[in-house]
Amino acid sequence: MEKTVDFEKQAIAGGAALIFDGNRSIKRLCAKVFCPVEIRYAQNAVTDTLISAGTFTPDENGALCAEFATPLTASGLYLFAAGALEDVAVFENEGVNLENLYPKAFDIPLAENMLLDTVSVFTSRAGFSQYSLYTSMNGRDFSLVAVKDDEKPCGENGDTFALGGREARIIRVFFEYHSASPEAAFEKLTFTGAPSGTAPVPCPPIDIPNFADTVYAAPVTEEETLCEVAGIVERRLGAPYASWFRFVLGEKKQYDWFSVAAKDGKVEISGNDGVSLAMGLNHYLKYCCHVHLSQVGDSVRLPEDPILPERPIYRETKARVRYAYNFCTLSYTNAFFGEKEWRDELDFLALNGVNTVLDTTAGEEVWRRFLVALGYTNDAAKAFLPGPAHFAWFFMGNMFGPGGPLHDSWFVERTELARKNGRIMQRLSMRRVLQGYSGMVPTDIQKYDPTAEVIPQGTWCGLQRPSMLKTDSACFARYAALFYRIQREVLGDAVYYATDPFHEGGITGGMSPRIIAKTVLSEMQKARKDAVWIIQSWQANPTSELLLGLGEVQGGREHALILDLYAEKSPNFSDGRADNPHHGYAPEFDGTPWVYCMLNNFGGRLGLHGHLDNMARAIPQVLNACAHFAGIGMTCEASENNPVLYDFLFESVWQEDAHAPAVPVDLNDWAHAYAARRYGGESAAVNRAWDILLDTVYKAQCNMQGQGAPECIADARPAFGLKTASAWGNAAIGYPAAALCDALRLFETDKETLSASAGYRYDLVSLRQQVLSNGALSLYAQLSAAFAERDAAAFDRAADAFLSLIDKMEATTGENRYYRLSRYLDMCDARAAGGDDFAKRAYRMDAKALITTLGTFVMSEEGCGHDYANRQWAGLFSGFYKKRWMRFLENCRRELSGETPTKTDPFFYEWNWVRGVAM
Repeated sequence: MEKTVDFEKQAIAGGAALIFDGNRSIKRLCAKVFCPVEIRYAQNAVTDTLISAGTFTPDENGALCAEFATPLTASGLYLFAAGALEDVAVFENEGVNLENLYPKAFDIPLAENMLLDTVSVFTSRAGFSQYSLYTSMNGRDFSLVAVKDDEKPCGENGDTFALGGREARIIRVFFEYHSASPEAAFEKLTFTGAPSGTAPVPCPPIDIPNFADTVYAAPVTEEETLCEVAGIVERRLGAPYASWFRFVLGEKKQYDWFSVAAKDGKVEISGNDGVSLAMGLNHYLKYCCHVHLSQVGDSVRLPEDPILPERPIYRETKARVRYAYNFCTLSYTNAFFGEKEWRDELDFLALNGVNTVLDTTAGEEVWRRFLVALGYTNDAAKAFLPGPAHFAWFFMGNMFGPGGPLHDSWFVERTELARKNGRIMQRLSMRRVLQGYSGMVPTDIQKYDPTAEVIPQGTWCGLQRPSMLKTDSACFARYAALFYRIQREVLGDAVYYATDPFHEGGITGGMSPRIIAKTVLSEMQKARKDAVWIIQSWQANPTSELLLGLGEVQGGREHALILDLYAEKSPNFSDGRADNPHHGYAPEFDGTPWVYCMLNNFGGRLGLHGHLDNMARAIPQVLNACAHFAGIGMTCEASENNPVLYDFLFESVWQEDAHAPAVPVDLNDWAHAYAARRYGGESAAVNRAWDILLDTVYKAQCNMQGQGAPECIADARPAFGLKTASAWGNAAIGYPAAALCDALRLFETDKETLSASAGYRYDLVSLRQQVLSNGALSLYAQLSAAFAERDAAAFDRAADAFLSLIDKMEATTGENRYYRLSRYLDMCDARAAGGDDFAKRAYRMDAKALITTLGTFVMSEEGCGHDYANRQWAGLFSGFYKKRWMRFLENCRRELSGETPTKTDPFFYEWNWVRGVAM
């Protein structure tokens, strides 16, 4: 079924733009025109990143009908034609229930405890279905009893499974795939058996005490702060080195500060708080001991006796905010972090002076309680939450479900983890940033509260978005107050709150951004008088009208903090980006405190890439000239990559005298010193290699195409004519590929001397992999040319070479644990260990989907999300990417030999891998 889509038609250079009132699932466009028409489309209101849908030619009568095999999830279509476009009509799909997408769990309660002989599952007979089957006695813990992996359609009598008298009170069908629809096509279930006669087993409650009733609510003492910093020494250097140091908490000054000096045979590090002490420790280790500590490989070589600084060191910073994370980081990198991983991460943040940290851990417990307070059952509340790898987009208001429900143990364990992490941050004087409330509610909220005034939000990446309360409605204040009260019960208090109302294409329903801003901030301040609202400067956000609304709240814009999310490449702070019609505000966001942020990474896609020279030039400028500059931040969509960028960014704002003008560093000299400490020794050859890296992969003008690092073409879904592996990425190398080969040769010159350093070993794998990735482009070009010329022999040679190169990538990345799929999946499995069979299967599927298809069918195909988070990881090269290419290349060989190629559904094979079935 189709229906027409309303749009606003706007004239643009070379054609017309059709703007919708939100994202739509576009199936077809018709028009009268007498020339070819190129159609591009935008998603989530992004008009500066258009995706090509192809060029379409009308018939001899001027009738154009552009059919899209996979519906386009679009907020607007952009039509480019040499002639006039008339009678334009756009049609969207109608009929798919976006709240019934697979993977989805269906629980069937039985009237009493039963001894089950057989269970028959009935699904749609159009196409075939795949699913797993579970039983439970208490409704919390489910045991796997059967899996349907075959490609047979459901018969008249369903698919029957023998259970041999298994006792159960609840049966769960986890619907995982349907070949004919993105929906979970489950219809009914029947069973045979007899009552067991045993008593019902109650579902255990989720027993989580309120924050105020735990040890985490106690005030932090100075002794705890000093012990926390000393603990970093023991964990990162070793317990014997704790005796080298004396840490002293000093007075508060105008700026954050630290000092390092020799005193009584020890290294005395002073600072105004725990983070400043940790930053002082790191500065001492870098510049007195040539030690390097990072997320991805350390280099620690220390003698037994303390290395005393030759003269006192003092540093301070104007950057009162040193910020960490994008919401996406917490899914693409941190989704399955446990206590050990978070402990290492918080050490890393502290050592780099980070004092403001976005933390959504256990936000799902806040939402579970919030919905229960609104009248939802525990099961209904859990059904609203997505799988654990997709929380970022839930917290940003982009999606809800599928992938759940979470096991009850998840809420208990993550709340405890969040409280432990929060206590560590509190000891260090790090400020947690919690989720702010801007109106998100389930789409069925009016069943529970008929007074709720809601605005449907359409779709995001093909998925149904949650609804939003009308910010100016009477119930908004009540919901906001409830949310903040429950958040305080779960996580304690906070000053900073992050939320972006109507994020990435949300529909405001005609409400004024000025009123939205004023209301959201006012409700925050009711919850906490000194609350600060953190707002991402991304796409259309913030508008000048939204900024105006901030100024109408008590305390004004000092209660807001704008993250200029991609400042190292596309800054918004300088002049409001006059070339960008979304904005139009005065410099520095109309005088709102703001943070210079480095985004750099998208989706966790790997590759050597950065804008170091831009940062080296811009950060001193903003320190010297920007009155509303509040600090710096890392807002990468994923971290654990390009460690040099984080080292430079967080060091760049510390000066001997913050009142004096900041002076740019010589990047080559800085990089040589960085290499010496990261690799545990100096090397002239390595220095020359770094000179090349600064002039290629880390030079801004070589890295301005697309989003993030050039992608590895071997990670792409196989086809000819590929320009990228993901919809918004790029695979173009903006520098001579031979230069990086030279850098690798130089880098390997002193390998025997430097390979004791974990930092060197990580960087060596990174550089080798980048060279291999660059080489894949030329082999792909040979493949394409041979196929176009119908030269079967040349094609076979190029195909074999291409597959051999993927094998080399597998071997290369397998040398370092940070480049292994197994590390990621092991973390996922560890988080599921406290759950049941269902949690172990569902969490792993969610984790694997994120890095391949991005999610379910509509995210992958209609939302163009497949391979957005592609990774250059051992295990993915051999188990996923190579198998895709082998199937594609075999089909090409068939065609070249005159045979009919086998029709394939790429998503089906990719989803098989997600489900743990052979591709």
